[in-house]
Amino acid sequence: MKNFTEILMSHQRRFVPCQTYKSKPGDQPWFGFQCRKAADNKSKAWLRYKSHPTIRHKHQHKMACENMKRVQKEAINNWRDHLKRKLTGQSVGTKDWWSSIKQQQGFSRDDSIPPLTAPDGSVVTSHRGKAQVLAAHFSSKMTVSDPEREPPTVPVLTKAALGNITITTEEVLQQLQQVDPKKALGPDSISPHLLKRCASQLAVPIATIFRECLSSQLWPSEVCTLYKSQVRSLMEYSPLAWSSCPPSYLGLLDRVQARAQRLARLKAPETAAQIIQPLQQRRDVAGMCVMYKAHRMQLLQLAELRLNPRARPPHSTRAAHNIDHQVTVPFARTEHYLRSFLPRYGRLWNTLVRQTDLHLTTSMHAFKSGVNTWLQAELTQ
Repeated sequence: MKNFTEILMSHQRRFVPCQTYKSKPGDQPWFGFQCRKAADNKSKAWLRYKSHPTIRHKHQHKMACENMKRVQKEAINNWRDHLKRKLTGQSVGTKDWWSSIKQQQGFSRDDSIPPLTAPDGSVVTSHRGKAQVLAAHFSSKMTVSDPEREPPTVPVLTKAALGNITITTEEVLQQLQQVDPKKALGPDSISPHLLKRCASQLAVPIATIFRECLSSQLWPSEVCTLYKSQVRSLMEYSPLAWSSCPPSYLGLLDRVQARAQRLARLKAPETAAQIIQPLQQRRDVAGMCVMYKAHRMQLLQLAELRLNPRARPPHSTRAAHNIDHQVTVPFARTEHYLRSFLPRYGRLWNTLVRQTDLHLTTSMHAFKSGVNTWLQAELTQ
């Protein structure tokens, strides 16, 4: 199973052109990957020119602005041409027609939940009020008035038993051909376009893998999946509040994860090499994301976590070009305070600024992915 997935991923990276970027709720429908890339380059050029207002940086910022205008104009024209072809096609339906017209005119989607009537007779129109009314209604329906009462006897309608499950290649082929290519990638990062367009080639090996799993009663990643969804989420509740804990306390959580890895190795030896990120690395990624939101995005709710900028030294240094983006690390007298959030992640933020340019990215998703890769490289060194 793992080898088959790796083969699919390698062919997908080689033959299927794909681009990953994070869209924002306020982005226009024509704002795609090229626009996001041009906007990031323009932002980086402006930050360089703002830090060091030289003629070269000014020229680079001017070229980035012109490139942004050109890319934006091409994206708008391509989106309009695509919309014309979509509306003039034979397969367009009523829903697609009106959705496209509202999108073209700038109208937002109507609220799918109409105003509700509360138990006291008042009309609720806000989203929070609707959620509270629906939660109270469903809670009342799921409440048993007499919990000690025995459940009713369900009559047996059939005596037939399911002896075996047969998976045929034709059934797998039919399911692959019905895959929606507009859906997002799954946890295996395999594109739905690849599954649908190569359904005839993939039906036989996938059906063989399913039959082998059913006969052996063994699914490769079931232990890891259960651990990630049910156990690790509990150990990561409010993880940034644990940064000041002694290493002996955090080591207990690492022992739980090591136990899960041993169980996965015993259950399926072929998946022993499956990567499970260390808990400390995941805590560091979460802490760096908070620092990014506080210092780069300037969120008001995180203003108390914002550290003062680092003072510029009187002499020239090798890190003078990014000294403006570093922060002043609070002084710590005790080991307990040194492990707390601000001292720990203040030092880690300064190291990130000195070694990379991830703090200049305009996308939270790109920053998080870059920090994860950077921390992983630091662990392997």
